Amino acid sequence: MFLPIGLNLKNKKVLIVGAGAAAAQKLRALKKYQARVTLLAPEIKFQTRYKKLKKTYTAADLAGYALVYACADDRKLNRRIAADARRRNILVNVCDAPQYSDFISPAIYKRGIMSAAVFSDGRNVRRSLAWREKISRIL
Repeated sequence: MFLPIGLNLKNKKVLIVGAGAAAAQKLRALKKYQARVTLLAPEIKFQTRYKKLKKTYTAADLAGYALVYACADDRKLNRRIAADARRRNILVNVCDAPQYSDFISPAIYKRGIMSAAVFSDGRNVRRSLAWREKISRIL
């Protein structure tokens, strides 16, 4: 079970490994919270204002990061990233496997300084998104 908490990510270094749809979704969410994001992948096809490292992941890439998202299209690599991050006491989210994650990303509705976050312990993302949409219509 995951405890809902709010993290202050302003100026914190966040690493996203991968450059697919999951990585793009994490980027969209993080840009609202002023994190210093780096995107790492051998190929990065979409445009972003964030720092890009076009390379293959190694454990040394984790140095200096406060938070890591493992969003590669390779499940074994994502699990290796999680293990590497834990050895360094870095919180990690494995986008395709909440059971390997230290935290999960909720469906967020944000307006100004107010945020509402909904999640289902990573079990039903569609339902979390539906609840977020209901909240956005109410507010």
